[in-house]
Amino acid sequence: MEVNEYGSLRPHIVRINIFDRKTDDGPAGVPAQEIERRIHALRQLYALTFLLEADRIDDVSIAQELSEIDLEQILNDDERLRFLATGVGSFWVTLGNLTDAGKRAIIAIAGMFYEDGRQALLKHLRAQAESAELDVQKKRMELDFAKADKVLDLLDRIEKIRDPAFKATVRSVLTKICEFLMLQ
Repeated sequence: MEVNEYGSLRPHIVRINIFDRKTDDGPAGVPAQEIERRIHALRQLYALTFLLEADRIDDVSIAQELSEIDLEQILNDDERLRFLATGVGSFWVTLGNLTDAGKRAIIAIAGMFYEDGRQALLKHLRAQAESAELDVQKKRMELDFAKADKVLDLLDRIEKIRDPAFKATVRSVLTKICEFLMLQ
């Protein structure tokens, strides 16, 4: 997946290629199951980002296995990810949401599709165990990855989660989703 347009429509609306030339099977097409997997991953990434942006991560019960629930079901109808348009070819979708937290979540997600943003996110998530190194890396990321500021804000929200086990689960799920999307 890759960002096709960011900010040219409106700052909080992003057009993403679900499949690009590297992943499209050409005349054979793309299996519907693969489209479903990618859209599901995108919905989960949006919902997790939304809950963090809206300071509602506590809406997820600690007893629930974060990786086994559909996070978007926790959101109200007007908070859920919207496909404002779709197109053929590389199969792109235009994402949007009119709530404030939804707009912030979409902007944060867009940063994850840029190489700098993805690298900043994964590097930061892996460095959580070493807090001294984290401070240095965060300063470097803020200087080196100005476009990824929203991704860093999202990570700070994760750090505010009080329950250490739940915080680790949120980190793990976010890392898995981002790694899945990066490989596509």
